[in-house]
Amino acid sequence: MTRLPALHIGYPKTATTTLQDALFLRHSQIVALGKPWRDEDETDWLVQFHLTDSLEFDAARAREGYVRHLASRGDDGKAIVVSVELFTLPHHADRGLIARRLREAIGPATILVCIREQLDYLPSLYRQQLGKHATPASFQAWLEASWHDQVHGYLHFLEYHKLVRLYRDLFGAEHVHVLLFEELKADQDAFARRVCRAIAVDPEEGARLLHGQHIHPGRSAREIAYNMLRRRLLPGARLRAIAPPPLRAAFLRVLRGGPKYRIEIPPALVGPLRARYRAGNRVLLEDFGVPVDRYGYAL
Repeated sequence: MTRLPALHIGYPKTATTTLQDALFLRHSQIVALGKPWRDEDETDWLVQFHLTDSLEFDAARAREGYVRHLASRGDDGKAIVVSVELFTLPHHADRGLIARRLREAIGPATILVCIREQLDYLPSLYRQQLGKHATPASFQAWLEASWHDQVHGYLHFLEYHKLVRLYRDLFGAEHVHVLLFEELKADQDAFARRVCRAIAVDPEEGARLLHGQHIHPGRSAREIAYNMLRRRLLPGARLRAIAPPPLRAAFLRVLRGGPKYRIEIPPALVGPLRARYRAGNRVLLEDFGVPVDRYGYAL
């Protein structure tokens, strides 16, 4: 069977690590490239897409690295899946530029993009930032600071229709599959089968592999508190540099235990946020056929 390579571009915080580790890496009919990184050769050609300056980008070099790395893996006719959530992450590079570079260097491909209802996504995204980056004192301050900031903010990042439209224009509407994080939560097996059918591999094997898997669940309250304290008192310290692996592993198990860090959208911002995303979500539903109406997306 001749298959198009598949590009799984994110979004972050939509079970990307679970898909990478539990499904793409383990499926017998898939050759997985991208995260988790395995060697410098792999990262060298992949970073061409999202880190190289436009004046230096060489599509032929990126293509050569892709082909060379694929050959080294011995694909044997298997499906190729390149999974890199950085392709959709803001602040790393121009996401539209990345899409055009992928089309130029990789050529025709199947696109997998997983999205998540915006008012559920934002608390998860903020929780990830706590303790890792400089953040405002409160969730509300972070949201308000992001409202009109298209350079450092995050709200525009979740206007999914813009990115989906571009990939449909570049790769063809029939090759762009928009997956819903909510579908994964509702029926993990059905979600796995849909992913596998999109990339033309055995859906039943995929369902068995993904069943019951949940890698990197949300950060615990203990982990958030520790990260924030460490950033204030020892901003340059790295636990892995000072603690032996067994001690570090035990400490991390304690940190990640206990209740998840809970955070909710401030009531005063629920209406404005839903209004912000309503028009774009309607494009997903009415123009692209994505069933966001089933999962509480603003419409």
